[in-house]
Amino acid sequence: MMVKILYVYMLLFFSVSFSACEQVETEIQVLDQHGKAIEGADVDFRYINFKGEKKRTLKTDENGYIKDSGNPELRLHVYVSKKGYYESLTGPLTRTQDHSLSVVLKKKLNPVSLFARKIKIISPNLGHKLGFDFEIGDWVAPFGKGKSTDIFFEVEYEEYGRRDSKYNLAVSFPNEHDGLQEFFDSRVSRLHSTHLAPSNGYQGIWKQEVKQHPVNGKTGNRDSLRNYWLRIRTKVDEQGEIV
Repeated sequence: MMVKILYVYMLLFFSVSFSACEQVETEIQVLDQHGKAIEGADVDFRYINFKGEKKRTLKTDENGYIKDSGNPELRLHVYVSKKGYYESLTGPLTRTQDHSLSVVLKKKLNPVSLFARKIKIISPNLGHKLGFDFEIGDWVAPFGKGKSTDIFFEVEYEEYGRRDSKYNLAVSFPNEHDGLQEFFDSRVSRLHSTHLAPSNGYQGIWKQEVKQHPVNGKTGNRDSLRNYWLRIRTKVDEQGEIV
């Protein structure tokens, strides 16, 4: 019995080792957001192995193409960059087949410095609409130090048992022309959005529902690839046009 087990183990070992050494060919075409080929873009092929990674950087030709081959033991990542453009990257590519794909580089048009703040907040009063001040980064009084309401959050949460719950979030705004607009992005480009925010199409009310069930798992409209444009503190002129 020991001999049979050892024999099967050795077969599996050699099978995995052989698979890990297979040659993978990857062809990349680099384009701008208008579909025009980009010559001279730097393409980093990163072959991820058990003991680190092997990196090779090549440049695209006049048609935006570049091709490379390697032996990733685990997976392959491709990073694409060029001065004047936002970097793009592929998700992890499988080591078991060849790849041919296009990568888009978005041009840097007029970068504007922005401020970012990451805040983890918990509703202090479930089932009630609470104001939040983005500038202060806190709930509006009496639940925080916020002074001006930029957005309303209303959170409802019910727990029925172990891994059995329901969560609802309703978002609304204090001003008529304020709102939220969804957009989806695959996280390929460092610039997740378009260059300019849309001028219309904002929703004054937005809702999210997530249910956790011990058998069916999580369901609802949550999406990790969803992003949001927010328009707050909107001002209009005498004709009602946004200024």
